[in-house]
Amino acid sequence: MYHTAKHSIEVKTTERLPKGAAGLWARTVRDHGPPGITAEAQLMNGRDSTWSRLWCEHGETGYHYIVPLSRDLEESEADAIAQGWSDAYPDGDFVINWTQRAVAESRVLEQQQELLGEIAEAAAKQYHNTWHAAKVNEGWSFAHKLDGKNKKHPMLQPWENLPESYRVTERERFNTLLRVLEGLDLQITRR
Repeated sequence: MYHTAKHSIEVKTTERLPKGAAGLWARTVRDHGPPGITAEAQLMNGRDSTWSRLWCEHGETGYHYIVPLSRDLEESEADAIAQGWSDAYPDGDFVINWTQRAVAESRVLEQQQELLGEIAEAAAKQYHNTWHAAKVNEGWSFAHKLDGKNKKHPMLQPWENLPESYRVTERERFNTLLRVLEGLDLQITRR
């Protein structure tokens, strides 16, 4: 069986739920979850298709009573449903699982942004250090004002001592480059 539910919550039991308990589970999700959280999912069994608000899958680990949701649940929302089920079905031995794609995807995106920020910082610093070394080799030195005639430059100092406004500009240059590479569907890997 195949289903189209992107978001769901399930109660998993080792033994089949008694008659009527599966419906009680679906009502518990509806009544203890946020308003409008339950949804329908298309179930495919071969060429046959039906829409359902609850189904059971039996596997090696037990019975999975699945309720499709309109979105992923926050942890506190899932806790409220679990408490409601515990109150409604106190004698059962069960585990409750729910999809958390949005949370996981959000964390992955956050980690990617952090990594790209670190890469942009390292690239900007490396670029500055290379530029700094070349200028010093050409006889340039630091001064508070730019003076091309006497080879003086206000940015000829260590990266850490540069004004934050300059470092932001340099980081943004590399962030832009990284976004362009990403748009070209290129992947950056560490050696």
